[in-house]
Amino acid sequence: MPGARQLRFLFTNLIHEVPRLRNLSTCLALSRKVKAMTERDLNKHSDAHPPAAVLVVDDDPILRSTLAFEIRDAGYQVREASNTDEAEQILSAGAPIDVVVTDIEMPGPRDGLALAKSVRAFRPHIKVIVASGAIPLTGVVGVADAFFGKPYDFSRILMRIRSLLHTPPRAADPA
Repeated sequence: MPGARQLRFLFTNLIHEVPRLRNLSTCLALSRKVKAMTERDLNKHSDAHPPAAVLVVDDDPILRSTLAFEIRDAGYQVREASNTDEAEQILSAGAPIDVVVTDIEMPGPRDGLALAKSVRAFRPHIKVIVASGAIPLTGVVGVADAFFGKPYDFSRILMRIRSLLHTPPRAADPA
């Protein structure tokens, strides 16, 4: 698979070789070969399916944005909400969400477990991960697909998201 550097080299050589080519069909054949290589390269990188979407719900803006950054960096689409009401608005608007990662303890009338129960009841296809600084005594089993304590271990959360979605880790970017 040609990389950008190889394609640039091919185009540069093609441009320099055109005046020396006596046969127009040879020039067209070379042009078609470069175009086919380019299309093949682009098709390998285009995804037939958009990346999975994760909704991160946490009232702590630093934790929320850091977790969102890590998940986004792993190749997922990310939406953020600072409380359960915002999360419900995003879900009700029909945003495609595959996984909800929510803190349990949040200000307001509903906590993260209430959000998890709502997601499980009305959107059972969405996977739910709950997190908290304190281990909940009840309510997680049967509602959440995973529980993580704080502080977040980003690599473990990402591994769990991948396993819930059955998606392989993203290949490392070439240096």
